[in-house]
Amino acid sequence: QKRTRSMQQRGFSAHLSVAAPSAQPSVAATRLAAASVPPEVPSLPTSFLERPDIIASLKSAVLTPAAGGNATAVTAPASKLGNFKGIAKGNTTTAAGMGGVGKTLTTAAFVRDDEVLAAFDKICWVSVGQEPDMAALQNTLHRQLVNQPLPESAKGDELIALSVLADAAREQSVLLVLDDIWLASHATPLNFVHQASTRSR
Repeated sequence: QKRTRSMQQRGFSAHLSVAAPSAQPSVAATRLAAASVPPEVPSLPTSFLERPDIIASLKSAVLTPAAGGNATAVTAPASKLGNFKGIAKGNTTTAAGMGGVGKTLTTAAFVRDDEVLAAFDKICWVSVGQEPDMAALQNTLHRQLVNQPLPESAKGDELIALSVLADAAREQSVLLVLDDIWLASHATPLNFVHQASTRSR
């Protein structure tokens, strides 16, 4: 399932592609306590042009039929989209487009949506980039999950840290956003949600 939407931004046309999971999604059940937006999510400028059609596509892809599911959203350059076939398992959604098309800000608006916040216990967001500091990113994710840094025993070992992240998320429903990711291999030490619970889809 793939949806492409046209957007007008500052007088030129741009395209953002949303690649959704293969399963047929629907809106997740509302939770008693909504997730909060972590400080790592970029603020929306006053000039930000909302794109309800793109937000609707992301919501349709990420919000799943049953409460308690986990999901991963990835933003990536359009030229790198093919690299993510290896991680697009379970409930993983990819937003791709050329630089400046608005992938990050549109995804930031998406995670601020009341319906999205109500569907998850936690929202986790890290901006990866071309040369990521995995230890710092894993530490940020752990803080977002449990408000504490990674234990010393997990620092310096990506696999151990990934296992600790999965354990921290195990009793929670988590939306993980990996922003500005260029290589699928960079997602592997960060994409803990598929290990966190048998509830993951």
